[in-house]
Amino acid sequence: GIFSSVQVNYVPRDTALLQGKYNTMQFNDTLDLEIICMLDKPYDSEFEAKITNKTNGLLGPGLSYSINKRNAFRGAETLTLGVNGSYEWQTNRMLRREGTVMNSFELGADVSLSVPQLLFPRGYTYPYRWPVSTHARLYVNWLNRGGFFRMLAFGGNLTYAFSTSEVLSHSVTPFR
Repeated sequence: GIFSSVQVNYVPRDTALLQGKYNTMQFNDTLDLEIICMLDKPYDSEFEAKITNKTNGLLGPGLSYSINKRNAFRGAETLTLGVNGSYEWQTNRMLRREGTVMNSFELGADVSLSVPQLLFPRGYTYPYRWPVSTHARLYVNWLNRGGFFRMLAFGGNLTYAFSTSEVLSHSVTPFR
């Protein structure tokens, strides 16, 4: 995930330089391999805006922003930081006449790290034929539903993703 393009070229070996040194050998069947890799942009960001209209008479906007850092620790890792928020106010006139105002809001943040290898305790490593990855995520969310409840939630997960063949892929989440 750190390269935007990879180009592989096969180039015939120049035998004119080698003719004088090895007169009896012919190198016409030898190709040199040339690999050209272009690094991708190190940062990627995403901005999202939405408007929510619910059947209980609440209406409001929501925003979220995230930024990705590719190759964060020089091992093809992807580090993602994100924030989100929304606010909803009451539009139902019948409920306003009764003297209740149910404005609500939500604020949150999360951080996640994706590593292109399986990270186990004690440094266990094993060569894999197909791509593998470890995903870790931590988040916090503050939710206030006016007139009903307030909630502060913390969470996280750890997921291992791997393939056992070209068509079979697996995902194991030992911690959530």
